[in-house]
Amino acid sequence: MKKMLIILFTAMILLSCTMEQKKKFKDFEAETIGLNREITLYADNGQVIKRWEGRFNITRAGSSLYFIDSNGKSVIINGTYIVQEK
Repeated sequence: MKKMLIILFTAMILLSCTMEQKKKFKDFEAETIGLNREITLYADNGQVIKRWEGRFNITRAGSSLYFIDSNGKSVIINGTYIVQEK
């Protein structure tokens, strides 16, 4: 019941917000609890080197991407990668 009220309240807020407010809410969610994402690292020939899926809080610095994987290990990647929200 409590979970349903939270979902309903969140839906009402999101539906009544402007795009700027929705973006700020999404940014806050990404920075605090992370977003459900898929991160794919590619080789220079286009082949997939590695793929991570889960709830990640990512940090970009230059061309590098930092995050902690589902095993609690810090991951730093550099090169061609795609971060996609699920």
